[in-house]
Amino acid sequence: MALLETRFDSEVLALSLGMNIILPEHPTAWDEPPAVLYLLHGLTDDHTIWSRRTSIERYASDYPLVIVMPDVYKSFYCDMAHGSDYWKFVSEELPMFINRWFNVSSDPAKTFVAGLSMGGYGAMNWRSGGPASMPPPPLFPARSILPRISMTHGTTSGGGPSKRFSATWNPSPAPKTI
Repeated sequence: MALLETRFDSEVLALSLGMNIILPEHPTAWDEPPAVLYLLHGLTDDHTIWSRRTSIERYASDYPLVIVMPDVYKSFYCDMAHGSDYWKFVSEELPMFINRWFNVSSDPAKTFVAGLSMGGYGAMNWRSGGPASMPPPPLFPARSILPRISMTHGTTSGGGPSKRFSATWNPSPAPKTI
């Protein structure tokens, strides 16, 4: 696997962002355009978390898969009334960059999005309302894409989910109105 650590300028956000990209090196990975996985970080993390706290490169080495890990700070992957348009960035501009820079598949069945915590929220939003020019990718929890991913936080010392993590992922019986 090749790990690219890059900074690039986003026109939508009017700032320079960091992004890590894992490219497959398998001999047949580029015979046809590989699938792409947008892997979104959580609130207290950044684009480096997947590389620092998991063995994502090793786990992905058997797959013809480009993995894109952008930094979006604490944006919740949303456009802001009094701030930047992170939703537009992640759902429109970022895929445009990736498609321009790399020969990834344009097949919606080969475009995936997954995330942890705030990134899971971003992935669910992307899945439910992708831009009209691009069908929304399938939504998968990060662990179902590469089942051996294991984060060092979000678990109790016994290895089970923490109360905070369980509360985040266990659906409530009815949504609350604020």
